[in-house]
Amino acid sequence: MDIVNRETIVRLAAVSGWPSVSIYLPTHHRPTQAEPDRIRLRNLVSEARQALIAGRLRDTDADALLARVSTLSTTKDLWSGGFEGLAIFVTADGTEVLRVDTPMPERAVVGDRRYLRPLFAVYHRDMHFWALALDKNGVRLVHGDRTSVGEVSLPAGTPVRLEDETKYDIHDVALRFQTIPGVGPEQGRGVAQYHGHGGEKDADKVSLLQFISDVARGVTTVIGAQSTEPLVVLGVDYIVDAYRGVASYAGIVSERLDGATGHLSATEIRDRALTALTARIATTTEADIAELAEKTGTGFTSADPAEVLAAAAAGRVKTLFMDGGAGPWGTVDRSTLVVSTVCDGQPTYLRDPAAPEGVDEAQCGWDLVDLATVETITHGGTVHSFTDEGSPVSGVAAVFRY
Repeated sequence: MDIVNRETIVRLAAVSGWPSVSIYLPTHHRPTQAEPDRIRLRNLVSEARQALIAGRLRDTDADALLARVSTLSTTKDLWSGGFEGLAIFVTADGTEVLRVDTPMPERAVVGDRRYLRPLFAVYHRDMHFWALALDKNGVRLVHGDRTSVGEVSLPAGTPVRLEDETKYDIHDVALRFQTIPGVGPEQGRGVAQYHGHGGEKDADKVSLLQFISDVARGVTTVIGAQSTEPLVVLGVDYIVDAYRGVASYAGIVSERLDGATGHLSATEIRDRALTALTARIATTTEADIAELAEKTGTGFTSADPAEVLAAAAAGRVKTLFMDGGAGPWGTVDRSTLVVSTVCDGQPTYLRDPAAPEGVDEAQCGWDLVDLATVETITHGGTVHSFTDEGSPVSGVAAVFRY
């Protein structure tokens, strides 16, 4: 399965030039459905070939361009299942195939750049996060996103095992109030009290608290106290509770992942953290939809595709919402991304700003929403794509930064 994130979108959008072919199709898991999927792909390739030839490409050049994608229908590994859709991009420089976890519409698009709008149905916002696996026998801090993860060392002197912590003399007559400066929401205050007559049990408690406090201080140093990236804490419940009690980093999420972590790999830690963050991602989407409703009519939103495109090109779009449809289509000045004409229907060729020689200009244009989504992502905005009947928008809508 291929992850579609900001890097993917920006990379695919960076390549332009005639001819370019974008093919989308759904796939199925049952062996009995593999042959219909292959036939569907062959039909889309044939449709693309006809459009290329009608666009003044020679038969032999069209066949050469589509040669590799034509062989995909007989590639067994491609139809072994495990994914829901295919996105295939063909240019003179080569062919790229993305296997995605959401059914794609059945569509072949010939143009002078890659058509990416359907791909936003599987677009994952870049979410960088931290995950801390707490264990008395080994603490690990990882930094990752949906596609990668790496372990990050804590500052020199930070204990990573309880045995690294300073041992307390269990024969002390009494354990005094322990103040651990520099941690907790109110630095300088004592974060725990253990009064007693000494003994191994009380000493263990103090050692554990000191260990966790030192780890918390090291983690905050690595992440940075001003960072807003979420931190997921994993471990057995009492250790996680103790960590939450002393840590000062504001980005610790409330979601819990209780259980031993010593046996987990860095990738498994990342996967568990992503599971914990799923609900938080959904909540963010709901908040963005609420902001659209709240700001509608204030001048900080628009549902006009041409206006949204111009604002996205200027970096003004904070959040863009779109449905799973296609169009409207129009001719665009690529230097300014200002729409000069809007097509009555879907054009034959997605080309802008001018038709190729010998082709009627009325047959050309581009999906304005497709262009707007790419510009939004390029300028650091957020895109939400809704492919079902529950879409909060019809066509496109955007919230502006200013």
